[in-house]
Amino acid sequence: MIHPPPADPEDGADDLVVYDLGDWTPEQRAALDRLLVGEGVTHEWDAGEAAASSTTPSPESGPTSASAGQLVVPEASADLVEELIDELDHPDALEPDDGGDGGGGEVLSSLYVASDVLLSAPGHVAAAQELREAAAVASTMEAPYGLDDTTWGTVRRRAETLAAVLATGEEEGVKAAAQALREVVRPLV
Repeated sequence: MIHPPPADPEDGADDLVVYDLGDWTPEQRAALDRLLVGEGVTHEWDAGEAAASSTTPSPESGPTSASAGQLVVPEASADLVEELIDELDHPDALEPDDGGDGGGGEVLSSLYVASDVLLSAPGHVAAAQELREAAAVASTMEAPYGLDDTTWGTVRRRAETLAAVLATGEEEGVKAAAQALREVVRPLV
């Protein structure tokens, strides 16, 4: 979508970036034009060849003219322009997800991996440590998004049980507790 125009080394002007928006509707280009003006971005709509920048398009080459297909902006404004284009080109896009579950997904994943490893290797030191840490975090947090309190309570109790059995060092007990935890966590990860 980004096509740098040919540079004229003697003109001394800032580098320009050209966005090919020929497949956009006139309404989309007009909306982008309003955003660019609102942000104070120097720009020009062009029918296909790079031209000098201006802060407002001319009526003949404005964003709604049939021939306007390329947006020319200074390179210094390119990041902002790309954000505005993405915003208009994908209006229903979701904001990046920060997890939104208070870390529940990570805790569930840690509990699953640790229980899975301990099931086959009950003396695995790193898995035992990961399980203890995840069980401690789980014991202090609310049910993660999407889990009911009953299910979360079961996960927490089984994780606490496995952590307690790990302290005894009894391999068959570790295997049984790891199996019980794994069974309840597996459908959740």
